Amino acid sequence: GTIADGAGNAAILTLAAPGATNSLGANKALIIDTTVPTISSVALAANNATIAVTISEAVYDTTTGSGALEASDFSLSISGGTATLSSATPSSISASGNVYTLGIGLSGTPSGSEVLTVVPVDNGIYDGAGNEASTTQSNNTATLNDQAVPIISTVALASNNATIAVTFNEAVYNTNGGSGSLEASDFALSISGGSATMSSATPSSISASSNVYTLGIGLSGTPSGSEVLTVIPVDNGIYDGSGNEASTTQSNNTATLIDQMAPTISSVSSTKADGSYKTGDSLAITITFSEAVTVTGTPQLTLETGSTDAVVNYASGSGGTTLTFNYTVAAGENSSDLDYRDTTALALNS
Repeated sequence: GTIADGAGNAAILTLAAPGATNSLGANKALIIDTTVPTISSVALAANNATIAVTISEAVYDTTTGSGALEASDFSLSISGGTATLSSATPSSISASGNVYTLGIGLSGTPSGSEVLTVVPVDNGIYDGAGNEASTTQSNNTATLNDQAVPIISTVALASNNATIAVTFNEAVYNTNGGSGSLEASDFALSISGGSATMSSATPSSISASSNVYTLGIGLSGTPSGSEVLTVIPVDNGIYDGSGNEASTTQSNNTATLIDQMAPTISSVSSTKADGSYKTGDSLAITITFSEAVTVTGTPQLTLETGSTDAVVNYASGSGGTTLTFNYTVAAGENSSDLDYRDTTALALNS
């Protein structure tokens, strides 16, 4: 092809140097921009209340390079953990340059396993050339900070009441910096009910196996089985790895002490009325204990009945507080006021 004037003279096709006088760049300010704005980084606040979103260039909420971004131009989502979003739309927005700080509305307490994702909504965010930010981004996620306090999940009392094993739901420490082994003084024990008491509210010993802490129990008196033992963390005593402090108010932290009090005999009597009884008459002798007892074998009660003592076998009452021994008067037995032989008259007999 040719470029020529009317006389047929070929045009000289040499252009002015780019940027020089009479060049396109010198004559016009034409910007060619096909790069879409992207999220370059996000930064989560320590309290999980906001997330700062940095965008790669100046952005607007219209295609014409105008209009400040609004909270509704972003969408939030959460995966994992226990906390959820109260709304996918940020609760607030503030801007400083290309950094947009978005409010996060949470339901529940973050465990530190939740991943928060922030994206532009469709037809929401544009650069000055009208390029739309994609709803698919990288560099746009943050893991929520653990705000869930450690809790006592179970306790298990030793059969001799000497120790209680306390299990926490996560690893714990005695400083808020994620270090330091727990000490006995990081716990407090208390007792309600019954007859036994604590010799000290501080456990007498401590040993650890993973998240299970076995505490020594110092008791005064003999447990009757109606004492309720409660174990709690002391204030400013126990923390998880994120520095969340265990509350001094817990559930799953009580155990009923094992009954170690031996049953005693409170009285011996008879169901028969006062009076005289002859050979062949049957008298039910009753022994009442301080608590319900279980009988194995055939205990015997020896009665003082003159020259020959009567040995009476257990008849009934196992599982209750009163045992019955049936005495049948035999020839030659006499007593002006029937009683048992002595304080050892009740004996076990297999």
